[in-house]
Amino acid sequence: MKTIESELTPEAMEALAELSPIARQYFLECIATKGKNRGRLKKLPPKSNPLAYAAYQGVILKWNPFKASIIARICFSEEQSKIERELSQWAENHMEFGSLSRSLLARTQGRLVMDIIVRNTQKAFYASERMRRYAFELRNCAAGKNSAEYKRLEKLYLRALNDFDVAQDKITFPWERAKQ
Repeated sequence: MKTIESELTPEAMEALAELSPIARQYFLECIATKGKNRGRLKKLPPKSNPLAYAAYQGVILKWNPFKASIIARICFSEEQSKIERELSQWAENHMEFGSLSRSLLARTQGRLVMDIIVRNTQKAFYASERMRRYAFELRNCAAGKNSAEYKRLEKLYLRALNDFDVAQDKITFPWERAKQ
């Protein structure tokens, strides 16, 4: 049976090496193994295993404190508190994995790059649509070129043009940016 530990990125493997084997085991139970969030921290803590729940609470306290349960932390046993403290300290030292866009798995990195490219392509499309609309309004502006309405439309058009240029620059693949 293939475990999630065999698919970790080198950075994640190095970071997880700092944890005790027990804390690592329970932390890996908090990582999604299926679906679009594969390799990321689960949305909800594992309820079936109290030690994995403690591991989740320790990590989430540093990475997303709004989701941490203070009442659960008060009710932790000594063993749960120990795991929670260890993972809380580890999570504080490894905030780079706390980002929702950052996965611990190597397989999803290409998909994340594609998501960023798609998002920037959409931004470029919407900016081009705004440019087209403002250009049409500028051409059909009943007031003269010196009117406040014309200047407002011109400013909106230039802002949309700038947004379009910025989004177009971000569409390039990261390895293409390194060559430039």
